[in-house]
Amino acid sequence: RAMLAPLMFTPTPRRVLLAGCGGGAIARWFHHHAPQTPGDAVEISAEVAQLARDYFDFPPASTAWRLICADVRDFVLSSAPEYDYLLVDLEEDQSTPDWVTAEPFLSRCRGRLSAQGTMVLNLISSSVDECAERLLAVRQAFTHGVGLLGDSNHDNLLVLARRDEAIVLPDKAVLAEAGQRWGLDFVAMASRLRIVPPAAS
Repeated sequence: RAMLAPLMFTPTPRRVLLAGCGGGAIARWFHHHAPQTPGDAVEISAEVAQLARDYFDFPPASTAWRLICADVRDFVLSSAPEYDYLLVDLEEDQSTPDWVTAEPFLSRCRGRLSAQGTMVLNLISSSVDECAERLLAVRQAFTHGVGLLGDSNHDNLLVLARRDEAIVLPDKAVLAEAGQRWGLDFVAMASRLRIVPPAAS
């Protein structure tokens, strides 16, 4: 649910990109709640993609969703459309791959966002120091600052970054209305969001 936090800022995304398919839960959720919203899920493993289709009810090809078997690093370099919501949820050996928080990939992701777009990065680090280094890299790539959304029951940290705007929370009435639209408690989610200013130049 926390991965859907960008809907607080962009209540009706025009297009969604998932870097990593997993079991396809986010794609299924969007297909159920906003079947008209097109989405691309990019998965490097053909086996995982097939499992998502065969056993985890990834939206079928007849819907607005595409399941693309490719390396997302190549995909975000292509002439793909802009996205209002980009979720990077990638893991290797129980950690976020190093290249995910390296400048080339972050810059490419920023380039694929629409002017009002938001990226969510599911950051899994082995230590506080490593997490701090990765967070600094995101802040340097997304120069308007970032938002942090954690959960005491999980070790990972969600990092929210917008292409052209700082993270600014709507007021509670707007959050409540958006939450009603999507069936999510955005008021409670917003209370856990911590905004980090831009990195010093």
